[in-house]
Amino acid sequence: MKIFFFFVGYFLFMLGLLLFLMVVLSANFIFFFSHSIIYFFFCFFFQIL
Repeated sequence: MKIFFFFVGYFLFMLGLLLFLMVVLSANFIFFFSHSIIYFFFCFFFQIL
């Protein structure tokens, strides 16, 4: 019975860790993506000038 609870706890821990990593990666991707768009617009603006 103790082994079963250990496995359930381990599974939930891994699932939580995976979810946390996915959130962190998506947040970093959005941050990088928005910065690249801003950089692209600056380049485009200076090309017009």
